[in-house]
Amino acid sequence: MLSKDARRSIINVMLYKRSLKEVSDILGVTPASISKYKSGLMHPSDDTLRRALDVLDGEELRIVARIIFNDLYSGLQEFIAWTSSNALIENEMIEKLEKLADKISSLAPKRTKIIVQ
Repeated sequence: MLSKDARRSIINVMLYKRSLKEVSDILGVTPASISKYKSGLMHPSDDTLRRALDVLDGEELRIVARIIFNDLYSGLQEFIAWTSSNALIENEMIEKLEKLADKISSLAPKRTKIIVQ
């Protein structure tokens, strides 16, 4: 469900500390594929991204978590705006979002409160 931009950003995170050849070896793709990922001519598959996540260190994982979160959040905002403007939002969707917000709130520090209206 990640955008092409998010996928490219994850590859760029890997390339910050590693050579193109190292990244291609880790991901099991050709160096040419990595170059195409960087340029946006191609994007890595879900399986390739899973391999990437398996080798990232702590700071890289934090950066990638932010990339993934921002991508999903943006997509969810666009979806909600679209369903709202087309009168497609349903109670079931709202209930699921509320459950998700409750789950997130239980993980967050006590001073943070997420409210879905």
